[in-house]
Amino acid sequence: MRAIRGRLLVGAGAAALLLGQARSALASEPCPPPVRYTLSNGLDVYLEEDHRQPLLALRVSYGVGEGNDPKGQKGLAHLVEHLTFRGSRHLDEGQYWTTLERAGASGINGTTDVDRTSYFAVLPAQALELGLWLESERMGFTVERFDKRRFLLEQRTVREEERLRVDQHGAAFEILLSALLGPDHPYASPLDRMSTTENMTLSGAQAFFLDYYRPNNARLVVIGDFRTADARRWVDEYFSALKGAKIPILRAPSATAKPAQRLKFVHQTLTREVAMAWRVPRSSLRETARLELLMRAVLGYLNPQLKTDATAVSSISWSCTSAHLASLCSINALLASSGKHRAVAAAVTDAFATLAEHLQQSDLNQVRLHAELNWLESWEDLSSRALTQEAMMELLQHPIARDDYYRELEAVTLEEVRALVPLFADSLTTSVDTVSGRSPIEGLVSSELP
Repeated sequence: MRAIRGRLLVGAGAAALLLGQARSALASEPCPPPVRYTLSNGLDVYLEEDHRQPLLALRVSYGVGEGNDPKGQKGLAHLVEHLTFRGSRHLDEGQYWTTLERAGASGINGTTDVDRTSYFAVLPAQALELGLWLESERMGFTVERFDKRRFLLEQRTVREEERLRVDQHGAAFEILLSALLGPDHPYASPLDRMSTTENMTLSGAQAFFLDYYRPNNARLVVIGDFRTADARRWVDEYFSALKGAKIPILRAPSATAKPAQRLKFVHQTLTREVAMAWRVPRSSLRETARLELLMRAVLGYLNPQLKTDATAVSSISWSCTSAHLASLCSINALLASSGKHRAVAAAVTDAFATLAEHLQQSDLNQVRLHAELNWLESWEDLSSRALTQEAMMELLQHPIARDDYYRELEAVTLEEVRALVPLFADSLTTSVDTVSGRSPIEGLVSSELP
């Protein structure tokens, strides 16, 4: 699920100055044309040279995520992601990490989203061949090291990660997804996710890997300081012998629940939060730009409104995510000690209503500067750019150029932003409160915000 997120930023004057500097730096460093091709086994490869620093970003993603988890085993995709770091036919346990770290790599990690699982690192330029070999080991030979000991270790790790997440934030996200999409939707998640890990088995994890970790279900992205001819030779050497297979198709249920208007929950855990979410159409680049500008405008309007005792927040952020079977935007506010859930939720609702009539061109111009600066800065970061290209190839079926999204941000009109507001007229709101001595799931007790 591709997510664009934001927080309140600096003033328009500083943003304009930084934006001009970023434009100048980028214009002075033209990059060679990128290359995209497909191996005979179906592996989708994207190579983009950028020689301005002796680094490169390497990402391999698989078209599988939590949306593909078998019923009653939510979190299996995440557990399999963990298992793939525990050795392969030619790597002992832990050797994947130590090999990359000794080569000077940073940012080594993996993530599981609803639609895809990604593995990534930033490498010194001379370590590309090593990185490609290691990822081919993961794709072709890690399942041989899935055994009972490793499975039980990662099962406990995933359960503990889930416990810590729930203790910190409760099940707010699960509540929102289930309410927005319906409990039978592949993206929906049970409130007590920890219990579903007990239903997982070693044989199930092995079968899951063999179903989805195939070259024809994978994308390889390399951006940075390398030569395309060298990269193509190594990609062919290490990946071309791996076999593709028929990939199971993820489908939405034939009928999904229509969310009730103003549906509210109270959920008690260690933090005090308000989370609000809205379903939106799956985004093109233009729709993504429109949504980003609207959400930035809403937060900009909210900032001076969240100053009273009842509306006080310690942080507020937004996110818009796009996935194959559903897309949504959300706002999350972490309340200050005096903040009231109902008052903050009402302030958010009022902000959308106000902007529908009173958003001005000057307001749009200001948030546009912030959005453009954020885009240009993220493009300069190799890791961020690689993530963007991976997501665009997944969602739009093609990579994009730096100026593609920039032009969409520039072109969005005031009327286009205002026209989005009706999508946000009715929200699903989850309230998370602090109550000691009560488990998060037991806290789901009320249909009204406090």
